[in-house]
Amino acid sequence: MFVTEDLKKKIEDIITSFGYTVFCFKSFSFGQKSTIKILIDKPEGGITIKECAEVNQKLCAFFDADYPQAGNLTLEISSPGVDWPLKERRDFQRIISHKIRVFLKQPLRGKWELVGILREAKDNSLSLDLGDENLELNFDNILRSREEY
Repeated sequence: MFVTEDLKKKIEDIITSFGYTVFCFKSFSFGQKSTIKILIDKPEGGITIKECAEVNQKLCAFFDADYPQAGNLTLEISSPGVDWPLKERRDFQRIISHKIRVFLKQPLRGKWELVGILREAKDNSLSLDLGDENLELNFDNILRSREEY
């Protein structure tokens, strides 16, 4: 099944009707089998398995009613999870007030790695509370980062 922009929009509308955001959308086909993988989250982060299941049920009902020709379609609805790498501003925005670990391209104050509480995600930087100081960190200097447990 080929996913058109119109169909993708309808799927996204169903997801946003729950108050969730589409974090990542992928679709592919292999022979007669099609798969749609969608990562969803709440704007503030923290979606549950139950909430993913509710969205999955709603989307299955939508396909059964409006696209019965979809046939052998697999829907995979999940959350980005805590292991999802933080890359873009929106990744950071969903975990404001959470603890993160940031690996740097260039050392900052002699450190290649920082751990702190994310306070703000701006257009080109983030504000990190290191406990003894607040630090403004430019996205250009971030090699990789992730949420800490």
